[in-house]
Amino acid sequence: MSAEALGKRLLGEVKEEGLDELLHSLRLLYERYRPSQLHIPALDRLLNIFIQPSPAPQQQPAEHVVQTPNPHSLADAGPLLAKAKPAVIEITGASPYSGKTHLLYYITAVATLPSEVGDVFLNGKGGAVVVLDTDARFDVRRLKQVMEHFVMTRYLEAGSSFEYDDGLEDIIRHALLHVHIYRPQSPASLVATIDAVPSYLLYNATEHFSSGRALEAVLLDSASAFLYQDCAESDAEAIDSDAYPKPGSVFTKRHQDIVKGLRALQQTFNCAIIATTWGLFPHHPAKQHGPKPLHPPSFRPHLPPTWTSFCTLRLIIARDPVPKFGPAMSVEEAMRDAPARQEVVDRGGFSGWVDQGWGSEEWGERVWDGLRRVKGGGFFWFRVTEEGVEVDD
Repeated sequence: MSAEALGKRLLGEVKEEGLDELLHSLRLLYERYRPSQLHIPALDRLLNIFIQPSPAPQQQPAEHVVQTPNPHSLADAGPLLAKAKPAVIEITGASPYSGKTHLLYYITAVATLPSEVGDVFLNGKGGAVVVLDTDARFDVRRLKQVMEHFVMTRYLEAGSSFEYDDGLEDIIRHALLHVHIYRPQSPASLVATIDAVPSYLLYNATEHFSSGRALEAVLLDSASAFLYQDCAESDAEAIDSDAYPKPGSVFTKRHQDIVKGLRALQQTFNCAIIATTWGLFPHHPAKQHGPKPLHPPSFRPHLPPTWTSFCTLRLIIARDPVPKFGPAMSVEEAMRDAPARQEVVDRGGFSGWVDQGWGSEEWGERVWDGLRRVKGGGFFWFRVTEEGVEVDD
């Protein structure tokens, strides 16, 4: 082969890409497959059931060319790049005040707090988080409380004493600098905000403090916030009908734009997408498939298939019920039982589980087997108290 022909062949193998694409590839190469995506064991166990890494196709080497894998070469990283698949989690509240936003506070705390402080292991990710607060309920003061409780709990578990004046305020303040909160006021502004996030984080480094951190998660609270406005603009049928708006409707097109923007964020930053939704329409599957004799409560999606097919894992959360007073209970009996009932309320117990109803007929046996074997059987538990949020491992 002549030098000219060799040069043409090598030039043809050159691939042009932007800086954001290069950084994305580098991050995938060096992170490889992460069995712990969120650093929250209860959620990571469930994610690992639904995220099935599949190796990328490998190109056949040219004839008479001996190739030696190089761990530092992106060209040899194909199978590795395919393994690091970021999560898309939908968290549906079974009722109002079901703990959705509080779970997001906890996820934010873990994502932004450091991995360790001194010799105490916090298991934080030391990254940044973008919050799309469409419900206007994301409270930074409450987030600060959750962070403080998280750090103090880790110190207690490690048997270390930690006074507030010893630096906790600085740790929390530094973590809060990396929580970027947007409050879109309409469906169109939500789409525009999502599209603007990459430019803000990558090209406006002087306007924020997170240029040296990875974007760990984008939180959308809530994906249902503009539901009725979208339906009104689309002149859609009632959302409690089985028919979705037509593919070309404003409602469907808007969610296609939202999903497109979120996919672009994941492509650039390799971050998790976590969105809350309302539980509007209980779903009662006719046939039982799950690992338990009966399905836990399930909800039919009220967002278009574009959204539901985007989600990796659909979770439902609810406050643990407090037994009601019996109809024949006397006042004396009610007064006697009141402290025990109040104890249940003060405990702040919440339950979460994988939605095993809608869409589960498409799961393979691998998923059902994973739910049967995983700790909790597809359930997890957390507590919301005045001090903060705790998620059981």
